[in-house]
Amino acid sequence: MRFCRIIGAGAIICGLIAPANLSTAFILFITCILPMLMGRGARQYIFLLGLLGVVVFAGMVVFGQLYPETGLIRVDTWISRVQTFLHSEDGGYQVQQAKIAIAKGGIIGEGPGNSMMRNYLPYCNADFIYAIICEEYGPDRG
Repeated sequence: MRFCRIIGAGAIICGLIAPANLSTAFILFITCILPMLMGRGARQYIFLLGLLGVVVFAGMVVFGQLYPETGLIRVDTWISRVQTFLHSEDGGYQVQQAKIAIAKGGIIGEGPGNSMMRNYLPYCNADFIYAIICEEYGPDRG
């Protein structure tokens, strides 16, 4: 019973985070499953948790497709990002801007704090920090 409360809390939190930020919810969900795998948890509970995650995700996708005007679940954004990843040869806007930032850095870089691409690169201080480091300090130090 205690196990169900812990897993239920994690599933509810992941379900609440997922509509706004699917990647964070997915990472948290995997983080909930990994200790169970490492601790040799009962396979049936791990399977049920995985099944619960798939059912919640499928429910969100169906709700997002049926009621897109609510804007609560960004299914169209998820689909477009997967399509861009699978079919775009240049990698999409973020990858293009990251490549430009790395190329602008040259061999010695622009200098600390002199990055211009941080104004154009989304999430430059998180997902694409390496590109900004290469632009400011050069690729040898990044």
